[in-house]
Amino acid sequence: MRTRRGVFSALVLVAGLIAVGSSSGATTQKAPACNLVPQLRDVTINQGVGAYPVLVNAKETLVRFYLSMPSCAGSGASIQVKEGTTLTVSGGGTVDNPTPVPTSTAYPVIASFTAAPMTDSTGDPKFVVPAPMVSRSSAFTASFSMTLRYQSKPTRTGALTAGQITFSNRPGTTTPITASFDRPSNALGVLFVPMGDATKSYSSQWTAAGQQALQDGMTAAVARQYPVPSGTGALGGTGGLRYSVTPTLLDLKRLNLLDGQGRFCGTGANYDLIKAELAQFRLSHNAVNPNAQANRVVGVIDPAIGLGPPSPCFEGMAVVNSQEAWALAIAGRAGNLIGLELAHTLGLTPPSRESPFDGAHSQNTAAENPSVNRRYNTVQRSFITVDRSLLKPSATSPPPDNVNTLLEVPDHAFLLCVFGGGTPNSECTTYGPGTVSATAPVAATLSFVMSGTTTGEAGIASGATGEAVGTSVIESYFASTVPQTAPSANSTYRLVQRGSGGGVLSDLGVPVSFVHSGHERPGSPSPGDAGTRESGLFSFALPFDSQAERVELWKGAPGATGSLLLYARDRTTPPVVSSFSVGEAPIGYRTGGSPRTNVPAATQVVETLQAEAGTPTTPTTITSSSPLSTSVTFGSAFTTISNLCVTWHFTGDLFDEGETVSVAWGGGGGGGAGNGVGTGGPRRLQTLCMGDQATRDLLLDGTEAFTLSVSGGSVTVGAVVITVTGDSTPPVGYRIATGSFLYTVQAGDSVGVATTVTDADDPTPVSTDLAARNLVPAGSFSTAPPNGSGTYSSTGTLSTSSSTPPGDYGLIVTAKGGGFTRTAETTIRVTTAPAGLVVNSTNDVTDGACNATHCSLREAINASNASAGTSNTITFA
Repeated sequence: MRTRRGVFSALVLVAGLIAVGSSSGATTQKAPACNLVPQLRDVTINQGVGAYPVLVNAKETLVRFYLSMPSCAGSGASIQVKEGTTLTVSGGGTVDNPTPVPTSTAYPVIASFTAAPMTDSTGDPKFVVPAPMVSRSSAFTASFSMTLRYQSKPTRTGALTAGQITFSNRPGTTTPITASFDRPSNALGVLFVPMGDATKSYSSQWTAAGQQALQDGMTAAVARQYPVPSGTGALGGTGGLRYSVTPTLLDLKRLNLLDGQGRFCGTGANYDLIKAELAQFRLSHNAVNPNAQANRVVGVIDPAIGLGPPSPCFEGMAVVNSQEAWALAIAGRAGNLIGLELAHTLGLTPPSRESPFDGAHSQNTAAENPSVNRRYNTVQRSFITVDRSLLKPSATSPPPDNVNTLLEVPDHAFLLCVFGGGTPNSECTTYGPGTVSATAPVAATLSFVMSGTTTGEAGIASGATGEAVGTSVIESYFASTVPQTAPSANSTYRLVQRGSGGGVLSDLGVPVSFVHSGHERPGSPSPGDAGTRESGLFSFALPFDSQAERVELWKGAPGATGSLLLYARDRTTPPVVSSFSVGEAPIGYRTGGSPRTNVPAATQVVETLQAEAGTPTTPTTITSSSPLSTSVTFGSAFTTISNLCVTWHFTGDLFDEGETVSVAWGGGGGGGAGNGVGTGGPRRLQTLCMGDQATRDLLLDGTEAFTLSVSGGSVTVGAVVITVTGDSTPPVGYRIATGSFLYTVQAGDSVGVATTVTDADDPTPVSTDLAARNLVPAGSFSTAPPNGSGTYSSTGTLSTSSSTPPGDYGLIVTAKGGGFTRTAETTIRVTTAPAGLVVNSTNDVTDGACNATHCSLREAINASNASAGTSNTITFA
């Protein structure tokens, strides 16, 4: 039985084979025709890297659909994308065509099934979604659907068939195509400060090429990379990225940071000098522009004066989690460098992800990790073949630039949190600077504003005022128009405010950063001075207690053993009252000279000619009832007058709340400067300019009265310098500079102050006297006159009195000749002689004083170092 069943089965199988293979009378089964309909293989909704989990509200977005032929398509079949293909965004509207728009002369061809999804195929429609289509008042989820118009043919010679299909779901699922957008993020405001030689013209130090590189970098790179809304504009304007450029230079020559050819080499050492100056530029700008706030300040160096590779010089530098940075404005790379430095100031890269060999920088060369070919330059609407992480400046082949850099996924999420996004981010809350916004309202509350640097290694005696050795306060004043800084609760550095009885009213942590991040071009020798620095930066505006009578900056708990008092000032320093008369000084032009050869005749030449008020031998306090009055005679040198500025120097306390200094000129107008806000220039120097309109009525050859007054209190001032800007014929060629921005002298001793007068534009000899407008009480300054050569250097002797109080004083040095005056300013730091450098303690504690009560060896050394130019003997008890 079993054998028979087996034979029967075999026979049936053979018969079946014969039937299929037979062509006689049997029906042949035909394969089904292929339905030539496009297939969706993937989709990306993209603002740089496709893996960003949450996108930016109101930011231009790319949406790309990756398509293929069906798997059944024959080798000669094809499908082409036609015009009229649209993208619909839920709640946003419709994008009418992909970019670029398909044309009938060359419709894009969809990839084969086996080749798809392609990396960057013209057959994969790419849509640009304008920012308004993805703009909502809160976080939201948007749905996307594409209606594809196409034509197909089954063979190379087959007939074309038109078709249309809509894709609303992810490939092979019923899941809608959606993307999450965060709540609206804040705008970022940046103040750019060109840096260079302020004795030269602005345009020579900040050229058209540098300006263009900055503009291209901000629009093509930073605005694209950063998670802020679309659009760029000026500070106080609109857009997610707002920036302005100061019309004045940060004077690197005054800081002795230019080489003999006037070029700048950026290092960590010289950034210690720059960062506090930059901080004051930002604070000063914000104080007078409450509706145009700058969150960050960036010094920019024109490539014409900036040294880079192969020199061992950095291309940019920042203090991590601060508000200051600088960068070279290099064409094609300025946006990458500025974006990198700004990212450092905002807290990137956190320690948990930084490279162990390159602090504050990423471990990854590429921004898209892992690489899935979903990385785009949204400004160029193009796929980035080889991308670079913004936080990896050392990458090569290719190096980072404006085009190929992107934020990595965690960096994008970090900054989205910094700019006010609502998605929780533990890195941002742990390592970030707090919420940053260019549009945050400025509360009308009084703040104590201060910026400077400190080594944190020495202090002053309890109850004293002034600065400790190693601490430099660029400026301190009160203001009610500056956004307040968030206190750093765990900081070792403390701002302490005391009442009239000496009790502590407020003890707030001050953010001080000692970490630099510097970047040189890959392959260049490293200066090796990035990283932790000896000098830390502070720049803050903290709430001021209206009952406070004294402000102190401490390292450590105030008054505790081992803590250092770094700086202290009284709210209202007792006024120094004396009287003096201010004489007028004529200003004119140099005779017998030839025109400057480096200026076209058609533009010859705006020159600055200065008239000086006489200088008191002691500071003078002015009040509303006791103003400072003088007059200035305008010589015939001027064919036009375009501006008139008054610069005055504070020698004692600066401003208290409610005080306003005003300048008035005869019939020519005037103006006021409130709350001690100056130009961001040298210490304690404040400038007020009248501008074109106010100077139109000034006499070109006559005398104008001048009054400097104060309302709401009193201020103590020293010398006053009046600067008139206008066209002069023939021009003046002299320049004057001091050898250093800081000289230190012990009270009762003398110090040499180097001065250099140059006359490179006009070699005609002129007998020129050098005289000092000395702001040091009971001091004098003398030097020999120059010999009339093109460049003349001399060293004048500044003498001080043993009764001169310790502190920083201004010294204005002037060059006179041919009826004109030029000025340069430096700072004289007066120290006291150390009393009895006798070491009487074996510990290593520094309490700020070396005295009979306590003096460690470290304190004795610090005291000796503070008395520069004086021999000291240290003995042991």
